[in-house]
Amino acid sequence: MKLLIDCGNSRMKYVYLNTDTLGKVESLDNDQIDQKILNQLLNGVSIVCVSSVLDEQLFELISNSASQNGATLIQAKTQVQTNGIICGYKNPQQMGVDRWLAILGAQHLMPNLNLIIVDAGTATTVDILTSNQRHLGGWILPGVETIHNSITERAANVHSEFKMIDQLSFGVTTQENVNQASWAATLGLISMAKETFVNYLDKNNEKTSDDFQLIFTGGNGKKLMQLYREFNHEELIYVPELVFHGLKQYC
Repeated sequence: MKLLIDCGNSRMKYVYLNTDTLGKVESLDNDQIDQKILNQLLNGVSIVCVSSVLDEQLFELISNSASQNGATLIQAKTQVQTNGIICGYKNPQQMGVDRWLAILGAQHLMPNLNLIIVDAGTATTVDILTSNQRHLGGWILPGVETIHNSITERAANVHSEFKMIDQLSFGVTTQENVNQASWAATLGLISMAKETFVNYLDKNNEKTSDDFQLIFTGGNGKKLMQLYREFNHEELIYVPELVFHGLKQYC
């Protein structure tokens, strides 16, 4: 049995992998985690595969537990190439491993398609993967809520609270203006990513429109997918735990 772990800034998510099936994703606050809890989680586990962006102390605890329980520890890293997928970064180590894992997961779920992968959290990232498994790179934008807060924190006379919206519209209050624009800016990013990708494929005589798939993930991913669908009537997919599908392929 394998244990897949995604270490975030404040929470650790984990899921067990039996043969080829992912179990239920669980989570713990980082400040709750100690050696005893990790030893319990690793009991009976043969391989631990970890995605850790920042928390070196937590990774060290996991490493100690893996050693004590006789489990093989694998730390996922962005590579020049993984499973035939070629990273577009000039220096792959500069690319966040969570983005790389999302790409691996998306390609596994939707092989042989041109993919646009949107991960919408604190930042919104867009990554582009061709049907022949070449990562062309991507874009990073402040997340929807981060965009909103950047205005309210810097403009003394702008008062607004971030909220979800049901549809795009023009605001008639300052709060509506800021909220609507934050979502609209992010949707514009996604639309321009697709247009830029189509232009690239046309210039290189590669597959185009019928071979596209947009995959959304992250905390605001589902809402962005719903809003994007209002203007683009195409098949869209939301995969909340896309990183774990990537970890599964990495390990």
